[in-house]
Amino acid sequence: MNDTDKDKPVKLCFYCDDDLRSRFRWVCAYQNASMNQVLLELVENWLAENTPEISNKSPSKNETSPKSKPKRSKAAKTEEISK
Repeated sequence: MNDTDKDKPVKLCFYCDDDLRSRFRWVCAYQNASMNQVLLELVENWLAENTPEISNKSPSKNETSPKSKPKRSKAAKTEEISK
């Protein structure tokens, strides 16, 4: 992988309900923030808090993901309990 490929943005999609998206869009607009930039910051913060300290090497595209289940966030656990 060369340096130009490393910094090339890729598309990442996820599903959420319309109300959540609308509220997120509204708050981002209210704070004059890009939805994309807010999501990038959230993902970077989550990775900083949840990445195991096994090595500094991040997995390449050819490596498989861990076989064990990923840890759920506190918010996900709370949401599941409240259902």
